[in-house]
Amino acid sequence: MTPDHPRAPGRRLLRSLFHRRRRVLVTGLACALGGQLAYLATPALVQRAVDGGLEAGAPGQAAGWAVAVVGLALVVLGGGLLGERLTRHAANATAQDLRSRLLARAGAADGAVTARFDRGDLASRAERDVLAVADWVDKLTYWTLALSTIVVVVPAVATLHPRLLIVTAVMAPLVVGTQLIFPPRFAAAASRLAAAHAARAGAVEELLSAAGAVRGLGGTGRLVRRHGAASGEVTVHTLALARIAAWWAAVPPSVPRMAIAAGLLTGGLAVLDGGLSIGGLIAYTSWMTMLTVALSFLVLLVSNRREAEVSGTRIAEVLDLPGPAPRHAAGAAAGADAAGVADGADVADGVAVGGSVGVGMTRPSREGAHPTGGHRQGPAPGVAAGATSGETGAAGSGGRGVAAGRGTADPVGRGATDGAGAADGADASGSMGVGMTRPSREGAHPTGGHRHGPSALVRLPERGELVLDALSVRTGADGAATPPLWLTAAPGELVVLRGPVGSGKSSVLRAVARLDEPAAGAITFGGVDIMGTDRTEWWAVIGYVPQRPLVLSGTVADNIRLGRDTSDDDVEWAARMAGADGFVRALPAGYQTTVGERGTTLSGGQVQRLALARALLNRPGVLLLDDVTSAIDVGTERAILDRLRTELPDTAIVAVSHRTQLCDRADRVVDLAVPVTVGSVDG
Repeated sequence: MTPDHPRAPGRRLLRSLFHRRRRVLVTGLACALGGQLAYLATPALVQRAVDGGLEAGAPGQAAGWAVAVVGLALVVLGGGLLGERLTRHAANATAQDLRSRLLARAGAADGAVTARFDRGDLASRAERDVLAVADWVDKLTYWTLALSTIVVVVPAVATLHPRLLIVTAVMAPLVVGTQLIFPPRFAAAASRLAAAHAARAGAVEELLSAAGAVRGLGGTGRLVRRHGAASGEVTVHTLALARIAAWWAAVPPSVPRMAIAAGLLTGGLAVLDGGLSIGGLIAYTSWMTMLTVALSFLVLLVSNRREAEVSGTRIAEVLDLPGPAPRHAAGAAAGADAAGVADGADVADGVAVGGSVGVGMTRPSREGAHPTGGHRQGPAPGVAAGATSGETGAAGSGGRGVAAGRGTADPVGRGATDGAGAADGADASGSMGVGMTRPSREGAHPTGGHRHGPSALVRLPERGELVLDALSVRTGADGAATPPLWLTAAPGELVVLRGPVGSGKSSVLRAVARLDEPAAGAITFGGVDIMGTDRTEWWAVIGYVPQRPLVLSGTVADNIRLGRDTSDDDVEWAARMAGADGFVRALPAGYQTTVGERGTTLSGGQVQRLALARALLNRPGVLLLDDVTSAIDVGTERAILDRLRTELPDTAIVAVSHRTQLCDRADRVVDLAVPVTVGSVDG
């Protein structure tokens, strides 16, 4: 099978864009064609006027021919205006539509997939490359003008005199030769320039976003030098492209100009011999001038087309990114075997003797309450009640400490039944690293959850229990998979994840937030597999604050609201919940104060509190916090936790943190370990 041309994706994209706007474009091109045909008919009209329509003492005939030429000029004017207006409208609409699709696709793609693109590179594709494609759409009118000129002028010259046709025929192969020489060189140079622009955009992005953080360490100079080197590369490739473009723009148009000179000589001799009229010679020079302009435009249009193909290929690389794989929605299945956690049962968390700890529960549930909300009635056989870090959760050499009874599995395969309990721990081989409720492997879905029913998008509840079932994520430069994680966060519970750098803490939250695809396992909420739901619906349920939150240019209220249709009262409520209301009201214009791009006018703790307020605005059912109190003082952190517990009693909170206060107040703390093959840090 013959491989695709390097620009084949770009060509397919251009064809699809034309198809999307074909009605407007075809109408515009038809108008432009009508105007151009009137323009090309003008020399023939002048020829007839000169050769037979102008006589001494007959001014009326001259006026008639002049009116006819004016009529053609009006047709040219009308066709040109309509054609230009319609194609410009299509170009603008194409740019907006293409940019929206590109950004939406980049936002919906898995983080591990988009990581191959530098942020500046994505910005370059959304701006420079989109504009290049839109410019191609805008210039489709000129394609019509140039090609119709060639199609009309060559036969018209042939009707004047055979020698003139020979001159034109000699010129044509020379023009074709120049088209074969320059385009591939131009395309390669344009591709190198696009890559250089992308690299410089990345350097600018890094300089703007990181300069404040490294200024005190003396690192600003390195960022400036990196930007200078990238700008130097842009200059080198720009000049190289300009040299090729200069030769390409100069050589092809010079060929028909030499043909005009040869045509004047040949035509003049033909006039002296009586084989060509004066009007015919005038028409020939006019048509050859038109042909010269058309060929000059055609040269530019071919380069414009190739640049659009290069840009279209870069855009198609983003549009063709793989999306999230749909998972089977979780559903109830009576009779499925599972290691049960019952209403009135208990789970002891820990790892078996001799196991290599991947994840270990370090904090027991509070006395009288089961981690998932059930009543605590004492330890199951073979389990150390209230096991803490360093204690074993399973008796003997390995395996499960107890499997006392089987019953009907719940929608996520936890198998909760009255009077049954289980203690999960790693066996002697250490293959499992976390002690949490775990479904049996009978009838298990490939991702770790039970398979129930056909794959279909299902509705999510507003509140429910968040369950991570054998969830494994990828971390590090080599994408090493973390040990499977079983975790449950019931409404109103606070579960803290902690662990060394590279253990996958942030990656777990990103997987739960559906920003990255998990390596294995399942995530359910209220008994519904979130991978079988629409991603935007899940984002409406959760609130997610990343480790390095972003502040946009705009007001404080705009940064909290982020375009959502919410009242000022709701914005102020979210700010109070996040402990931000005090410092916001102290700003010069309060909530209408404009903050600098990326929060350069705010402290680290203020940025974190704004990001938390943003996540709380919709009163989420699940709150995912990635070390969001690291820059907040202990007293403010305590007040924030109190408000979250009091005003959001049905919200399940999963937080990444090593702060002592947060861990002490958590219902459970999960310790993660670095995968054995991890190659670099996890954010």
